[in-house]
Amino acid sequence: MKKNWRKKIGFVLLFIFVFCLFLECYHLKKIYFISKKEAYETTWNISLPDDLKEIYHVQTPVVFLPDGEKYTVFEVQKEQMGLEGFYRGGIQKKFAEDMLELLEVPEEEKPDFSKNYVWREYRKHSDTLLVLYFFEENRVYFFQKLI
Repeated sequence: MKKNWRKKIGFVLLFIFVFCLFLECYHLKKIYFISKKEAYETTWNISLPDDLKEIYHVQTPVVFLPDGEKYTVFEVQKEQMGLEGFYRGGIQKKFAEDMLELLEVPEEEKPDFSKNYVWREYRKHSDTLLVLYFFEENRVYFFQKLI
């Protein structure tokens, strides 16, 4: 009788362990394996269209903290891109050009600054996010620097 009881307790404890392991893996997946879109939304507290399609991404190597530079290009439906708070002209291209050079972005993945675009800059402490939206290409370019 005692052997049977031990087997039942062992089975219940094993089931609880496996269930907890599953929950922990699911939780870690949500934290560490979110999409780049979700990462930008979370970091900068912004809302982006659901239909963003990642075209290109490059970043500096991550050592421990998620600091450094990131450059991401998304394709978006024209009607979906909300442009509240975006500006035309007056942008300092140096920030974007310096990052493109640092990350060694190939020429075909760089934005063409001679075309029409709008921009918006977000700042949080020493961190910067520059978002460029090019009308003709329906592409959104993200330049992020976290310190």
